Amino acid sequence: MPNDGEWIRELPRSIRMRFDSLGKYVRVILEEAGLRDRLTRQDIERIHIAIFVRVLDEFLRDGTAAAVAAVDTLSDLGVQGFTVGRERFAGRNDAVMRGERLANGLRSVTGDLFPRDLIESESGLKHLIIKLGKDLASRGRRMDRA
Repeated sequence: MPNDGEWIRELPRSIRMRFDSLGKYVRVILEEAGLRDRLTRQDIERIHIAIFVRVLDEFLRDGTAAAVAAVDTLSDLGVQGFTVGRERFAGRNDAVMRGERLANGLRSVTGDLFPRDLIESESGLKHLIIKLGKDLASRGRRMDRA
């Protein structure tokens, strides 16, 4: 787990802002649940990153679903794709499926860091933050794979 924050500074500004906002949300939820004082700074950082990965995965998959819906709807109307900037969206080409591919890559590189059921969970973020906080507080400060 990187703790120097270098990778965070390399994120695009909009993603970095979302990351920062999620960190504030994580701290507030842990405080409300009475867990913040039972966790180390590293525990809280780990929960923050886990939640960020979950949100980013969902964002990428939702983007793919939206692109698929758009090209399918246009196809039903006889329009075979559309262009945004230099990118052509048609059928199930790379542009349409990019979010899914990126989400799968994200899952593959974070698979050893976070339980897979966390990333795939349909539970709300608040529930997951509390679950992770309780898990880290009660298991000797480690998030075991499910």
